[in-house]
Amino acid sequence: MFKKKIKLIVFLFVSIFLITSCQPDEDNDIQPISNYKNRITGEWKSQEERTKDSRIINFNVNIEVIGNDTTKVFISNFNLLGYDMSVVGVIQKNDVVIVPDQSSGYTIQGKGSINNNNKTILWEYTVDDGNGAVSYKAEYTKL
Repeated sequence: MFKKKIKLIVFLFVSIFLITSCQPDEDNDIQPISNYKNRITGEWKSQEERTKDSRIINFNVNIEVIGNDTTKVFISNFNLLGYDMSVVGVIQKNDVVIVPDQSSGYTIQGKGSINNNNKTILWEYTVDDGNGAVSYKAEYTKL
């Protein structure tokens, strides 16, 4: 009788252990960072809205990889500042976070959320040219 109880307890313990250890470790919706980097590179159409006056303009931007780094991209023509000026974005899960940089004469801060199977990026950011920060919202659509 005692051996049956021990066997039952061991069986229950092993069963519980196996059931709880079979749960997935990661969310299947989150892709590896390198996948986003490869999928978001290329030409994008930007529809940008300046929040203080709702001015909307459309223009293209280009997103390129930075060497072998699997987390960073260059975004040229960001905020229609020209293709000769790029901001650096760091990919963090489903987001692209702008690295603040003042070397260009502008301070740009914000982030974009990668959506719609990597076909859109929804941005919220500020641009300060030294005369005060201006807030923007933008939607990038993959071309």
